Amino acid sequence: MKHTEETKKSLSDNRKKYLKNNPDKHPWKMSKKFISAPCEELKRVLREHNISFVEEFQPLYPDRFFSLDISFPEDKIGIEVNGNQHYNKDMSLKDYYLTRHNMLMKSGWEIIECHYSLVYKDEYINTLITNIKNKIKNYDYTKFVKIKIKQPNKTCQNCGNILYKNNKSGRCLKCAGKMRAKFIIKREKLEELLINNTYTKIGEMFGVSGATVCKTCKKFNLIGNTIGKWQKEKSILHNIPEEQFRELLSTKSYSYIIDKYKCARNTIDSVAQNYNIIVKKYEGSPDLTEDEMSHIKDLHNLGYSNRKICKIIKRSRKCIDRYIKTL
Repeated sequence: MKHTEETKKSLSDNRKKYLKNNPDKHPWKMSKKFISAPCEELKRVLREHNISFVEEFQPLYPDRFFSLDISFPEDKIGIEVNGNQHYNKDMSLKDYYLTRHNMLMKSGWEIIECHYSLVYKDEYINTLITNIKNKIKNYDYTKFVKIKIKQPNKTCQNCGNILYKNNKSGRCLKCAGKMRAKFIIKREKLEELLINNTYTKIGEMFGVSGATVCKTCKKFNLIGNTIGKWQKEKSILHNIPEEQFRELLSTKSYSYIIDKYKCARNTIDSVAQNYNIIVKKYEGSPDLTEDEMSHIKDLHNLGYSNRKICKIIKRSRKCIDRYIKTL
């Protein structure tokens, strides 16, 4: 999907605004910039002749962000060491570099466009140096050079050990572990809290995690209360009286009990075992009538597979599988 002209313009404006506010983030200012060997050679020769200059100076900032390889800002003289990609086949500057050159000339700058091959010719270098010495003044350009101040390493607030760069706590791992909240509690008190509270609730009371409470329970050989949403509904089913539970099993199906009390089939079976109730037939589906059960039994005795019985009776496979297990 291509961008429209409006989106292109908005992206360009946002990028320009960002570079105005953050000139150091420009690609040409980054340390990963491609280092030109001929340009570095010319800089070396200028240093040998005690000629001070500024590297990557932006003459038209903040209107334009391009920079010059070598510049003398006080005298408005710049040197550009160009590769073959800057020129056309007839050795004329390409449109982009030509417009840039004309803009700088209009603003009062003198730009020397130097092909990289000329850097290694002594005659050209000697004439260039003599011309530069005659034109420029002996000016100290140290104010244009940005000195990078090395930031001191982060140290731990407690022990003073050196920390890694992305550390946010301000402490090393050992000191941070000591500063953590410790879960100190007596066995009797923890046993009382576990009756009506979960690990997470107890952890919230003491400002620790539920895993910390679980570990202390294992140390004291205590079984924690892991009652969640479904476990609470199961506990309600366990608290139902025996007569009421018998009525549920006789009048309602398993699916009705599961939906109402939000429990599993195994929970109903466990409650039935506690009350010594023997479930003789499967009551998994409210639509499964006694005629269908007898029909399933006959088909099963005749040797039909469960899959074929599903197609004949038009009931779910799970429903028939569970009923056949009870036979």
